[in-house]
Amino acid sequence: MTTCVLCNPWLVLCLALGAGAAQPRPPVPVGPLPSANQLAWQDMELTAFAHFGINTFYDQEWGNGTEDPNRFYPTNFAAAQWVSILKGAGFKELILTAKHHDGFCLWPSAYTAHSVKSSAWFKAREAAAPGSGDVVKAVADACHKTGLKFGVYLSPWDRNSSYYGQGAAYNTYYENQLRELLRQTRAKMTALTKSRPTSSPLSEGM
Repeated sequence: MTTCVLCNPWLVLCLALGAGAAQPRPPVPVGPLPSANQLAWQDMELTAFAHFGINTFYDQEWGNGTEDPNRFYPTNFAAAQWVSILKGAGFKELILTAKHHDGFCLWPSAYTAHSVKSSAWFKAREAAAPGSGDVVKAVADACHKTGLKFGVYLSPWDRNSSYYGQGAAYNTYYENQLRELLRQTRAKMTALTKSRPTSSPLSEGM
């Protein structure tokens, strides 16, 4: 049965009252509210964490800092392939372990020999194509090219460094490595993660 709204005075009255009523105001916020950056992070939904480094070639989760850099020898390394697969799977960001607790750096840090620069793999890559042995740069470039957000994980604990546990001396060492990463990837980086805080103002402010 079809109801004629205009023929029903009660419906006409309800519609008229509803049209003139003030719209309800949203509730007053309770407690802390997420920032714009936090909301944007939630909207990304999927972030990949690539835990790749010297431990990959020792088949272990954590190293102790005494690993031989020459064991780092990935075959057919292709950062673009990683990024393409992640992008196709719906990921919005990739965070790379630039340095884990063993202290091995995936970029040729000027502050330690415990990095890719001491590996035969790096030397072979650099001889074939200068700059191609820097894993962090390769992944950052691939992410930037495809629009995938990029971040790095830089462990404050470094089991290889003789500076670790020496307060200000280690903070300076850590800050120097952090600056290296920021200088080469700042324009392409959207996230910087650390496993635990240090007393360094620089690292606390990131």
